[in-house]
Amino acid sequence: LTPNLSGVASDFSLANKASDENFSVDYQGFINIPADGLYTLSLNSDDGSKLLLNNSLLIDNDGLHGGKEVSAKTILKAGKYSIKILYFEGSGDQSLKLEYEGPDISRRIVPASNLYLK
Repeated sequence: LTPNLSGVASDFSLANKASDENFSVDYQGFINIPADGLYTLSLNSDDGSKLLLNNSLLIDNDGLHGGKEVSAKTILKAGKYSIKILYFEGSGDQSLKLEYEGPDISRRIVPASNLYLK
């Protein structure tokens, strides 16, 4: 399949989607984890989404549903990890949000400054 749109996004926004219904978005890049420790990652989406770190599935929030949050706790070392978010939109509302919390980090949306392309 050939994508309708491709390019670089600074965050996990749905602002540049190709349509309002029946689409998917594949975000790939790297996330900087600032310190060693226990992290909670929370992926909130309507309809389906998946979060992979270093190609391992961490969160599976798949299925047609309204806004729903799924969280996972994981121990991470400081450094860069490959991150992939797959988002699937059926119909209705569209929402996608990735938050994290960890050592000296209160729960917040992962800032664009912690996301990298290479």
